[in-house]
Amino acid sequence: CVRICHEVQGVGALGYVYRGLQTVIKPSLELPLSKTQCEFCGQCVSSCPTGALSVKVPMPKPGPWKTKKTASVCPHCSIACDIVLNTTEYGLVKVTAPLESEINMGNLCFKGIFGYTIYNSFDKRILAPMVRENGRLVKTSWENAYNSAVWGLSNAIKEGEARSIACLISPKITNEDAFAAFRLCRTVLGTDKIAVLTPEPENPVPFIGSSRLSSFKGIGERDFILLLNIDPALDYPVLGNMLRKAVKDGRSEIGIVNNKPTRLDDTAVCTLHISPKKIVDLLELINLASEIIKRKKRDQLKILEKILNKSLTKPEKLLSFIVKFIKAENPLILCDGKRINSAEMELIETIADAVGCDFEVLYPAGNYMGLMKLGVIKKDPNSRKIYEDIKKGKIKALFIIADEDGVPSEYIENPDIFSIVITPKYQEALKNAGVVFPGTAYPETRGSCINSEGRIRRLNRSFSPVSGREVWEIVSAVAGKISDRWDLNCYDDVL
Repeated sequence: CVRICHEVQGVGALGYVYRGLQTVIKPSLELPLSKTQCEFCGQCVSSCPTGALSVKVPMPKPGPWKTKKTASVCPHCSIACDIVLNTTEYGLVKVTAPLESEINMGNLCFKGIFGYTIYNSFDKRILAPMVRENGRLVKTSWENAYNSAVWGLSNAIKEGEARSIACLISPKITNEDAFAAFRLCRTVLGTDKIAVLTPEPENPVPFIGSSRLSSFKGIGERDFILLLNIDPALDYPVLGNMLRKAVKDGRSEIGIVNNKPTRLDDTAVCTLHISPKKIVDLLELINLASEIIKRKKRDQLKILEKILNKSLTKPEKLLSFIVKFIKAENPLILCDGKRINSAEMELIETIADAVGCDFEVLYPAGNYMGLMKLGVIKKDPNSRKIYEDIKKGKIKALFIIADEDGVPSEYIENPDIFSIVITPKYQEALKNAGVVFPGTAYPETRGSCINSEGRIRRLNRSFSPVSGREVWEIVSAVAGKISDRWDLNCYDDVL
C-alpha cells in the first residue's frame, strides 16, 4: 500500500511510522487520512496483501459478501475504464477493475471506485414520476406524467413554434439514450436546439474518425509525450498512472506545456509554463520548426531565431523543447478537450500530419465523442446559445436528461419555462420543473459510449432501473404520444 501510493499514484499519503519492531504503517504524520494528500483512489485497498484495508460498504454489515460480478465501463471521463460491479440482493457493494484490462490495467480513480454511491442512496433518488401542482412537486402515475409532458411541449410549440423548445443532455448518457432524444427533437418536436448539459468544447468535430487518434494501450511505447494544457494526474488520474509508469520504465520522456504547475512536472524532461493565449504561437513555432528541421531549410533558420527571441520564454529552452518533440521517433500529443480552442486543434492536426505523431483528446465525461458523432455537439457550440436564450425568455420548454450529478440549477430556476427533467437524483432546484421522471444511475444503465480512442465501449447493467423504466423508454413514450410515426418502441430499435 505504501509503494502503490508513492510510486503509482505519486501521492505518499501512507508511510512508515516509528522504527525497528515498533514500525507500523499509518497516514503521513499520523494525521487522519482525510487531512493528508490522500486522493481516495482505493489503490491501497486493492493492493493490500493482508486485508487490513477495506472499502466501507453501504450495507447493513461489513461482509464478507458473496457478490455477483458484472463487467461494465466507467462513465466519469472519456478514458472509459473497464470496471466490475460487485452486487448483492441488497445493492452495489463495491466497484473493482480487472487486472487484464488493456485500458486501465486494474487501476481506478476516486470517481471510478466511489462514484456509484447515489445508487444505494434511495433517500436521494427519484423513484417515481412527479408533476408540479400548486408550486410543488407531487408524485403521480406514469400516464399522467406523460400526458403532462406532452401538454407542456404542445403548448410551447403553439406559443413560439419549435424553435422555442430546447433539449439538454448529459455527456455521460449512452449513445442509445442520446439517439432517442436526438430523434425526439429533430423528427417530432422539429427543433435543432439540442446540446450537452455542461459547456461544450469549443472545437469538437475535427477529431471524429481521425486516423491520428491514439490508443491508451500504446502510451508506454511512446518516446516523447507532449502534455498540452492538461494535468492528467489531477483530472484523469488513471492516465497519470500510465504516464508515470512509462517514464519510470525508461521508455518515455514527457514535455509539459501549461499555464500553471502540474502534478507531473517532477517527471517531465522539459516544462513550459506559458499563458493560454500563447499556445497558438507555440504550436505555430513547432509547425514551422518541423518544416525547417525535416526539410533542412537553412534559409528559414534566421526567421525561426527571430521568432524565438521575441518569445516570452527563454529561446534556448523553447528551442530544446521543440527539437525534442520533432526528433522523436514515436511522439504523442495529449490535450484536454475542455481547454483547447478551434485554432489550436487545427494546428495540432497539422503538426500531427507533419511530424507523423498521434494525439489523444480527453474529456471529463464518458460519451463526448459519441455525442459528437451523433451531431449533438457541433462545431458551433450550442449550449451557450441555449443558455442565453433561456435568460432572454426565448425558450418556452426544456427537455433535460441528466446523470447522477444532477441538473445545474441555472437551467431550471425559471418556473415560467416548462421543464421536463429525466434525472436519478433529487435536488431542491427541481421544484421549478413541470414534470420530473426518474432517470437511471449507471449501474442500472445498458448501452454504449465512445471513448477518446474512438472505440465503442459497452455498459452492462447489474440491476434493472429502480423505477422500472429506462431513459430511452421515457423519451419514446413521450414522443409516441405526440407523433404516430414514432418507431423506436423497443431496445433493439435504438441500438
